[in-house]
Amino acid sequence: MYKFFLAKKFRPKIDFIKDRKKNFFYGIFHHSKNKFYRCSLGKKNPNKIFFVIKRSPGGGFFSNFIFVIKYVNYALKKNYIPIIDMENFPTNYNQKKNLYNIKNIWDLYFDNISKYKLKDVYNSKNVIFSKSKLNVYLNDYNNKELKKTFSANIKINQKILNKSIFFFNKNFKKTKNNPIGIHLRGTDQIITPSHHLPPTIYDIIIFIEKKIKEKPNTKFFLVTEQKKYFNILKRKYGALICAYPSFRANKISDFNNSLRNNHRNRLGLESLIEGLILSYCNEIVFCNSNIPFFSFFVSTKNIKKILISHGINSSNPVFAYFKWYITVLPISYLKYIIYKLFK
Repeated sequence: MYKFFLAKKFRPKIDFIKDRKKNFFYGIFHHSKNKFYRCSLGKKNPNKIFFVIKRSPGGGFFSNFIFVIKYVNYALKKNYIPIIDMENFPTNYNQKKNLYNIKNIWDLYFDNISKYKLKDVYNSKNVIFSKSKLNVYLNDYNNKELKKTFSANIKINQKILNKSIFFFNKNFKKTKNNPIGIHLRGTDQIITPSHHLPPTIYDIIIFIEKKIKEKPNTKFFLVTEQKKYFNILKRKYGALICAYPSFRANKISDFNNSLRNNHRNRLGLESLIEGLILSYCNEIVFCNSNIPFFSFFVSTKNIKKILISHGINSSNPVFAYFKWYITVLPISYLKYIIYKLFK
């Protein structure tokens, strides 16, 4: 039964253990799961201490992001030199051949935070490897110290920034009112144990109807990985709904098995661009998850936040699989029917 629920998760493309079991880096990975691992790998840079940040296979894109920020902050406090290695410690977004032949997948999305190359680090006298396990929370995005660390040290790839700005200007620049961002999770968020339960399509329809009633030409920027949700809202509201052309599916297995070129790399790119576009909106309706919290984290605006919360899913995988369908969806649908009858 547990394997059934595990199969519903987004899984890494590169099998770290299979590909690297006899590899030096697998040994490091094994020794540093629950503790820092310090070693000497050569004679270079004897007066410097490198702190290698790794998370393999890690979690979702923004979970990995905040994980890195927390460890960069830790390293700087200790006067270590932070090094992010997503080449030898692959994530869910790595492929055997990445876009542009980039080896360290971090460099696809963000500028390198250090002038030191991995080959130099791994020939140096003082190297510390981070623990693989570090608790990350949505509340970390509200940490002012982490935001300062991000602003001072992490630069998003300029081409990605340009794409997000171009898309926003192309679709919303002529709009009298700044678009309202909508983040609507589906797929695995509905069934994942101990995660926040997402809104239903009916919650979002009621929200949109009320906004259109206030301002008939309001436009919405929709972020959803659920193809069914996108299709319903696009058919119902037409040009008022705008979305980035990201990969969407109704089955979680499609995220694992898609045959499009560089699928894993592109999932990360699309998530990052969507998160940036959301950050340009003045108002966002959302559930508790990493993407909108990233948008609040990087935004320079005072965004109006409208949270739709249905509580936390069960920690039991079996109960978690059914809870949203039994306790959230029917009540939400009933509220929608009542709204339609009495609006």
